[in-house]
Amino acid sequence: MGKRILSLCVAFVLCVFILPFPTLAEGEDDLLATLQAASDRGDDYPANYKEPAKDAVVDRWNFYNRECTSFVAWCMESRNGVFLHNWYVTVDGITHNISNTVQDSINEYGKKLAHAKYWETAFQSMGFAVNSSPAVGSIAWSNAGDYGHVAWVSAVNGGNVTIEEYNYSLSNPGRFGTRTVVASSFTGFIHVNTSFQDLRDLEGIKIQRFQKVKETGSVFAKFGTPR
Repeated sequence: MGKRILSLCVAFVLCVFILPFPTLAEGEDDLLATLQAASDRGDDYPANYKEPAKDAVVDRWNFYNRECTSFVAWCMESRNGVFLHNWYVTVDGITHNISNTVQDSINEYGKKLAHAKYWETAFQSMGFAVNSSPAVGSIAWSNAGDYGHVAWVSAVNGGNVTIEEYNYSLSNPGRFGTRTVVASSFTGFIHVNTSFQDLRDLEGIKIQRFQKVKETGSVFAKFGTPR
């Protein structure tokens, strides 16, 4: 009996303190790799849109390349998990269409997001919040000028926001830039799946991975299956 108890104790020590926790199931490393890549910020705009001349290519979201709208559409898909098309927005498999009535009243281009200056009313017509409170992953929106401007919010610090954008500088149009500015310098902030950014805290991912592998042998219980 004593030997059996001793054996059990040794096995317990090996499992808890020496042997590694179970490895992730097949495919789960891909999920973590996706989250890792999505957390990388900066000029990650795809080369097939970045390298051609500005407005030479229509992107997969139906915007012209190297415009602020195209870059934000890229950010929303690659970082927020939102497919932001010129004609609609898809979140979690649900497509939100722009209101015909609202769109006809604000946009000479028809039922499209088109220029950035139209985005506030268009997103509101689809049921998304537009307010003066920035959040990481929100769209910074301005109606200034003939076309307006949009950017992706990468950080919020008190009353300031850090944004990533394309085609803001008049001296270097169609290029990437980042700025930290007073939040009130934008007309408002559009919120579409900004809670998705919770998964971008890599240290948090490591902690959750440790806990979930220990408890269940799987991180899918926390993050869901890749899609």
